[in-house]
Amino acid sequence: MSAAPVVSRLAFLSPHEADVAGVSPLRHVPGAAFTDVSHLGKLEVRGDVTRLDAISLGPGRALVVLAGDVRVERDRLVDEGYLVYDMTAALAALEVEGEDGARPRGAARDRVDRARNHGVDRAA
Repeated sequence: MSAAPVVSRLAFLSPHEADVAGVSPLRHVPGAAFTDVSHLGKLEVRGDVTRLDAISLGPGRALVVLAGDVRVERDRLVDEGYLVYDMTAALAALEVEGEDGARPRGAARDRVDRARNHGVDRAA
């Protein structure tokens, strides 16, 4: 008798694992005050995240934002010992127009800009 497999990924949260197109929860929101960027990949990373180019979510937690398929970056981070969740389908993302206070700053803003404008899988 063999043991049941251990669940290691929440694949239903990843449009890349299911090979389906993502659908933004913001698709029906009217207005031109923001740009919907929910299509960007979003990985929640847990561990010693201080050396990552990511948006801090709190002690030991960060959000890596990238364009395209997240699986390569997810697997790289897992290989480095991080606990990683693909949150692409679970989190909406938007850019607010005109309100500088609502926009990410510094490295977080740079990361989003690189992912959105250059279509890179992983920022250097």
